[in-house]
Amino acid sequence: MQKVLCVILLAVLPTVHASAKAQTLELGASVGWYQPLSDFRLGGIASTDLPQHASELHGVEWGGEARVRFRNRTGVGAVFATATSTVPGCTCPGGSRLSPTGERVSVVALEGLYTIPASSYELSLGLGPALIRHGGEGYGRYGSPRSWGGLGAIEIARNVTSHVALTARVLATTYSFSLDFPPQSGRQFDLLMSLGGRWRLHSASPSGR
Repeated sequence: MQKVLCVILLAVLPTVHASAKAQTLELGASVGWYQPLSDFRLGGIASTDLPQHASELHGVEWGGEARVRFRNRTGVGAVFATATSTVPGCTCPGGSRLSPTGERVSVVALEGLYTIPASSYELSLGLGPALIRHGGEGYGRYGSPRSWGGLGAIEIARNVTSHVALTARVLATTYSFSLDFPPQSGRQFDLLMSLGGRWRLHSASPSGR
């Protein structure tokens, strides 16, 4: 996952260096909630250290982003988000006790952006490819499966100053999840809802937006 994030940043940053005068570079951070909307198809073998339903992976998520905005209202952004959850422990046959197991779902994405300014507010729409990794203590025992999918986002930002904005974002991912053993699979739809802030390193002129 770290290697993929580095590749995405390396793809974005040279664009900034090549024509920084015509662009706005922004960095942001956010915190929110991760909510899977689909479910797994389970095989004949189940594991007590993995969730039996995708919704059990819900939890607090945090993340960051880097985006480059061009003067024609378009742009490109790199997004990272991760959420943790816990599968409850259980009492196994024979009386042994299994401790709770930590799970983690992480998303790395590259999105094309289109921004609609309106006074001190802006509406941004994003679309692009995403890599979703299931890891943590539980899924880490089974190879931390990775899935390629798509991402769509809608965001409202309020400009506090010429360099600072507060944001509210809903991000949706869709992908095909597959774990060979223990068998889990199925088309997944996940939501990430967050509040955050963003800092502009280069401020574009109002006439250039």
